[in-house]
Amino acid sequence: MIQPRDTLRLGDALLLGAILTTALFAWLAPTEPSAADLAEACAVTIDVRLAGEAEWRALPGIGPTHARALAKASEAGLLNTAQDILRVDGIGPKTLAKLQPFLEPVR
Repeated sequence: MIQPRDTLRLGDALLLGAILTTALFAWLAPTEPSAADLAEACAVTIDVRLAGEAEWRALPGIGPTHARALAKASEAGLLNTAQDILRVDGIGPKTLAKLQPFLEPVR
């Protein structure tokens, strides 16, 4: 027959097992690659002056709405440097920092 004291030990063992399992999965989980890692791995860079919607859409963190807006700004000649993408609604400094490794330096 299971005594209350045995149940407590069994509960402790189950809790310890759950903690160890969680820690193991956290340790084994792949980490999110940085934008620089992705750019290097893919060797993809775009020219902000010439990029179309498809090129913008291929970049991390750029969905169809922002890709369309960036492509229109590019077509209108509003994007001459990487900093100019900040003119597009919804694109802020964090997004620019994430995209920087994918943007060709303007010559």
